[in-house]
Amino acid sequence: MIFREGNYKGNTWSIYNEDCRKVLSETVCKNSVDCIITSPPYFQKRNYSKKGTNIGNKANYTIKKFTKLDATKNEIGNCKKIEDYYLELEAVFNGCYRVLRNDKFMFININKLRMDKKTIDISGKVIEFAEKAGFVHRDTIIWIKENPVPLAPNASQYYLWDGWEYILLFAKGSPKLDISKFIKNSRNYKCPNCGVTNKITKNGRPNYFSSYIGFYGNNMGYKKKNHQAVFPASLPKYAFSISTVKGDTILDPFAGSGTTLIEGLNENRNVIGCEYDKNTFNKLTERIDNNYQISLFDKKH
Repeated sequence: MIFREGNYKGNTWSIYNEDCRKVLSETVCKNSVDCIITSPPYFQKRNYSKKGTNIGNKANYTIKKFTKLDATKNEIGNCKKIEDYYLELEAVFNGCYRVLRNDKFMFININKLRMDKKTIDISGKVIEFAEKAGFVHRDTIIWIKENPVPLAPNASQYYLWDGWEYILLFAKGSPKLDISKFIKNSRNYKCPNCGVTNKITKNGRPNYFSSYIGFYGNNMGYKKKNHQAVFPASLPKYAFSISTVKGDTILDPFAGSGTTLIEGLNENRNVIGCEYDKNTFNKLTERIDNNYQISLFDKKH
């Protein structure tokens, strides 16, 4: 097993180039993580070893059609039956439950599936298997994407733009949310007729937030991304604000481009990540080292 580790301003990080199911069941210590924030791979929709092609809402949605030969061997989501995909996620949730401390939270960003001219809402199954692992489904947060990717012409005949996703909030034990530090990512919408600002958004703690989708640099700059499914920095920040404190340890079993890990370091958290694809792993650790001047240590188990 190959992993790299380092430190940044007193906080530690570790990234494993290994199947997260193995890392969660054998490597990370039991009851050692304070929060889990991740987005599992899609089912038969992404080749995560290839470079992404979207550029903001001016996207050229030309991701190569998924085939078994394109995917990394044993990659989660690279299976023929959706039932097998659920079993793969169940193994991940079992490992997450093992490493998460009691009275802590897990945030799972999951989207709907669009296949064969129909939409499959898999959130219910994700909840079912997470609960089977021992978690309690505490709430469902809706992430509203202010710049959704336009549909390809052949798909626009059957679907609307995909403008929102789920963030499923799970609890181990009976943790409490720290709403005093709630980050208001949502806009304060003002009614054009009466002039009244949406007071729920302004003063409350809604189970939704809005942001631009995940592209590097300025949100309005639309820089080309180098991963097939990047979520915005505001997503982990939202989770941090209500569930963790400085010095806590954050885990992302599907680190990808490293948004959760990097924002965790920015917020003075320790971070642990898993990235199965070797190329993505190398780019991620290089990105962290170049931008945060962190000393890298290559190790093998």
